[in-house]
Amino acid sequence: QYFWTHRKNEFVSFIYGLPRVGILFKEISISRYFLCLAVYLKSGVPINDAITHIHQALPTVLTQHMMTCRDYIIGGLSFWAALERDSFFPLFIAHNIRKGESQGKLKEYVYKVSWHYEKRTRRIIEVVVSVLGPAMVVFAVIVFAFIVLTFFMPIYTNIGNMADQLYR
Repeated sequence: QYFWTHRKNEFVSFIYGLPRVGILFKEISISRYFLCLAVYLKSGVPINDAITHIHQALPTVLTQHMMTCRDYIIGGLSFWAALERDSFFPLFIAHNIRKGESQGKLKEYVYKVSWHYEKRTRRIIEVVVSVLGPAMVVFAVIVFAFIVLTFFMPIYTNIGNMADQLYR
């Protein structure tokens, strides 16, 4: 309990920093966050209020970075420039948001960012599952073989000892 309440952000930052798994978790978070943001924007909520509401509902490392971006927006930067300034976010997001702002279709482009990361994470998870399936079968066979050997080895050892005593 203490660990999770006081060290949660450090733990999540550590997870995001892991080579493959961290990228996956970060992209899942980005996808979910930008989907929520798209819903807020389509509902007519101003972007500053949407960022604040999402952070209040579920404060995470990602929402803290978005709150920093919100502060940049309040300071006069555009949304894409604020995202570009924060190194947590990939440049892909800033470029798409920039397109959306310049075309007046921010809501659609925020949703496109969410959809893009949703597709990426689905593909990664499918690959992981397709690799883990056969690996789990091999692991199960090894465990089963170990159990069988631990059951039969004492029997064969005893039979061997009995045979040695009979032929002496």
